[in-house]
Amino acid sequence: MIGVIATLRIKAEQVDAFRTHMAGMTRTVESQEQGNHFYRGYATKDPQVFVALEAYRDRGALDAHGNSDHVAAVMPKVGAMLEGDVQVEILEQVW
Repeated sequence: MIGVIATLRIKAEQVDAFRTHMAGMTRTVESQEQGNHFYRGYATKDPQVFVALEAYRDRGALDAHGNSDHVAAVMPKVGAMLEGDVQVEILEQVW
């Protein structure tokens, strides 16, 4: 299994719109991606910083997620909401 931890800092005025977009993305990922096992977003103590935790069956499933039409559609919108770069860590399950 492949895990992903993504940390995103969102412009203060875009936080509500970001939450809305990502809630829709979660529903889409869960209903359309057979290789996805977990896709959730978490708020941090900083109201502008969010952490996405994701788990995929294998690298192919992660690649399919990244190349999907729904990710392509939402990323320009989310990209415009970012304040800085997304920090992404890809992990390989060992137990």
